[in-house]
Amino acid sequence: MKTLKKPNSIENTAIGGLGIFLTKEMSDGIEYNHVDGENHLKIFKKKIDYYK
Repeated sequence: MKTLKKPNSIENTAIGGLGIFLTKEMSDGIEYNHVDGENHLKIFKKKIDYYK
């Protein structure tokens, strides 16, 4: 996956331009595969125990 630079502001970002950036910033991992003509995207986030 290519490296994305942080946008200067939301107002100057094209529509549809933040999805991949936000997904990469807020997740712990992304896995993409193209299988039998279908796109498979897995987004990983570690669980945090707030009640420790």
